Amino acid sequence: MFENAPQETTYLFTDTDTDIVRGDDGALTFHVSHAQPEGTPLSNWLPAPGDDFSPYIRAY
Repeated sequence: MFENAPQETTYLFTDTDTDIVRGDDGALTFHVSHAQPEGTPLSNWLPAPGDDFSPYIRAY
């Protein structure tokens, strides 16, 4: 899908994900960017195109 994304990269988060890393205070932090930010777990990163894009979030 994206040329810089590793094969094991996820493209969505769900309530059944068990590998998402929480902060020390229990907070969830997700990163959406073209390249994986340094220090960010792979499970908390969604790859994004290098140019303009429009993310859509469905939260229930």
